[in-house]
Amino acid sequence: MNVPLLHAVATDDVAAAPGFRSTAEEVLSAGGGRVALHLRLREAPGLEYYDLAHRLSAVAAGNGAWCVVNGRVDVALCAGAQAVQLGYGALPVGAARSIAGGRLAPYLHEY
Repeated sequence: MNVPLLHAVATDDVAAAPGFRSTAEEVLSAGGGRVALHLRLREAPGLEYYDLAHRLSAVAAGNGAWCVVNGRVDVALCAGAQAVQLGYGALPVGAARSIAGGRLAPYLHEY
C-alpha cells in the first residue's frame, strides 16, 4: 500500500466554509494517489460527517486519492472511506481492525 505524500486536514471550520466540497473534490481529483484529505470533524453530527465523507470518498476512490475519517470507524466504514486515523481517545487499533475487517487503513498517533 502506498501512503499519499500530501495529507491535508479539514477541521469543522474549514469544512463549513462556502465552496469547501467543490474545492475538496478538485484537490482529490488533481492530486490522485499523492493526496489524502483528512476529515477531522469533531462537532459535526454523525449524518453530516457521513454525508461529506461519503461524497469525498467516492471522488477519492475514482482518482486513487484517500479520504481519511478521523476518529470515527463507523463513519469511515459506512462512507466507504479509504482510511481512518485513530488518535488519542479513539478506539484502540485492535478494536478498529476487528470492526473494519481489513477494509480500512488504520493509523494510530500516540501522544
